[in-house]
Amino acid sequence: MGLFADIVIGRTTDKLTPENKQKIAMFSGLPIERIFGANDVGHLLEVIHVLEDQDISRIILNKIKMPIRKPKLGPSFIKITLKTTSK
Repeated sequence: MGLFADIVIGRTTDKLTPENKQKIAMFSGLPIERIFGANDVGHLLEVIHVLEDQDISRIILNKIKMPIRKPKLGPSFIKITLKTTSK
């Protein structure tokens, strides 16, 4: 009984190594494809790119049975978002 994760996002200062992902996968009972690293970046919104580079949206969309589309997260997304959130 209890809660079981569908994905794990490891918060780290550096990129999560394949060895660390393997260890997390082993202890969580998840396939390694569902282990993601969210390392330190310059701005919180850059985490979106870090996770998308690891193909997180495909895993989530497959899980909730939705069609897969590649998000439009180019450099302009970060610039626009930073401008609108900065004060």
